[in-house]
Amino acid sequence: MFGEFLISHGVISQRQLEEALSAQKEMGKPLGETLVALGFMEAGSLESYLERHLLHNADSLINDPDLRAV
Repeated sequence: MFGEFLISHGVISQRQLEEALSAQKEMGKPLGETLVALGFMEAGSLESYLERHLLHNADSLINDPDLRAV
């Protein structure tokens, strides 16, 4: 989900995501940390995009008509 978010914002490519997901299994780190370790992202950018992704998900939940009825 976070990887697709990064692709949609032009931060990484599909190939980079696939490489990072493969490396993530070996490294045992979260995807974002793996992307930084592989040099696909800067640490500061990671923090910014994690925040954006979180806000995007929160906004989606807040505006979900099925959840507002609860």
